[in-house]
Amino acid sequence: MFIGSNDNEGTEMKVCTMSFMRVLLVASFCTSALASPTAKVSQHTITDSDALETRGPSNGKAKIQRLAQGKNAFIGRLWLAAGARIPPHKDPTEEYLFIVSGSGQITIDGQKASISAGMTIYMPAGAEVSFINGADPLVAIQVFSGPEAAAKYSKWPLLKSSQNKK
Repeated sequence: MFIGSNDNEGTEMKVCTMSFMRVLLVASFCTSALASPTAKVSQHTITDSDALETRGPSNGKAKIQRLAQGKNAFIGRLWLAAGARIPPHKDPTEEYLFIVSGSGQITIDGQKASISAGMTIYMPAGAEVSFINGADPLVAIQVFSGPEAAAKYSKWPLLKSSQNKK
């Protein structure tokens, strides 16, 4: 489903339904190697979900679980509390979201769209993005085409393992 375009900057906002495996395929093409943010990037990394780093702001309205990160990409599991808001911001890399559960309203470069489970969202590098979550918690797989945009999560405190199970 094509939602709209911004003719002034030549960017497009696309919201489409896409299988989870296709999202992971995109992520695998974006990354040449996977590693934790502090480890030296080698040929590959396989991590059990119990060992993944989870961070969240002190207000408890969001969490990010770093699934993998390499030199050229970041993939994470994002959780947002019901009613949570993400203020307008710009990231230096392309971003993709696959909505696992939940719904809300996203605004990309001034264009609003309702999103829900099963949808995939593409945001160009430098796009201004904001989000208002719906009545239920949202879970999404988040992919950045470079690790720079994910650096903001390093400022969030590490969460205890009991807080990771939401």
